[in-house]
Amino acid sequence: MTQEEFNRIVLHGTEDELYKTALAYPELAAVCAKQIEADLDSMPTLDENLYQRLVDRGLEEIELYNWIEDV
Repeated sequence: MTQEEFNRIVLHGTEDELYKTALAYPELAAVCAKQIEADLDSMPTLDENLYQRLVDRGLEEIELYNWIEDV
């Protein structure tokens, strides 16, 4: 089995298929896990200022929302 075939099972296979394949090919599972970790680590996170700005904007929209019109 190739790495691409294993990755296809990870993305599109059932949980049972993935479990059986991971047991049969532990080296491919390890490579796939490292790829997933690298992808997750490369994603940018929200810095504290941006997060607070988004929270403040959400609170402002809630405060300014005209609830009477919905009732």
